[in-house]
Amino acid sequence: MLRGDDVAELQTRLAQLGFDPVRIDGIMGPDTTAALKDFQANAGMAVDGICGPATLAVFKRLSPRKGTEGVAVSSLHQLERIRLGPRHLSGRTVVVGEPGGLDSLVGALRRALVERGAMVLTTHHPNWSLQAEQANRLDADVFVGLVVKGDEQSVCYFGSGSVESAAGRELAGCLANELTSVVGTATIRSMRLPILRETRMPAVVCRVGSVSAAVPRAASIARAIVEGLQLWVSLPAVVD
Repeated sequence: MLRGDDVAELQTRLAQLGFDPVRIDGIMGPDTTAALKDFQANAGMAVDGICGPATLAVFKRLSPRKGTEGVAVSSLHQLERIRLGPRHLSGRTVVVGEPGGLDSLVGALRRALVERGAMVLTTHHPNWSLQAEQANRLDADVFVGLVVKGDEQSVCYFGSGSVESAAGRELAGCLANELTSVVGTATIRSMRLPILRETRMPAVVCRVGSVSAAVPRAASIARAIVEGLQLWVSLPAVVD
């Protein structure tokens, strides 16, 4: 399949115009092709699922509908799913992943989530795309990644140019607020990491400083993340 930044840009434009490619992952799969065909049909063009010169010319003439700039249809679907679910973690499916070296922190977070009644899958692999595939197959409610990156303390969510995950941004804000009391000021960052753009559910990656600093505080970090997740699922259905 075709893949890359050009495909991600196509998916972004389709989502802004109200044609749902399901997720913005830079892969020209069946969902993106279906969205493109739907766009072509609505534009009165030949429906072939190919983004050729004629289709590109129509894209250039069109602007996103007012109020949809920066909002992907798939992002709205993510928010709807969260808001229609229970206002607690019990029964929610959470995937916790890390690329290696944080087994103790992942274990602490898993135990804290299970205590709240969540169903938890943990993944340990340096390839984030494989972790995204696992989370998608499970049809999880949320993905939480844990990494160490120098002394950086931040929570990352998907953002790409003019489009971002609204649910991911909300979740990142809730987690950063809780983590700040444990690891120091945790910032919020929009990024295009594979795990953030390839998951069908809201996803964040928490950068929790160095291994030497994070591991001794594993229990406290886990509790902070759980409290942030609980706050996130309890937010009201209508979000400003």
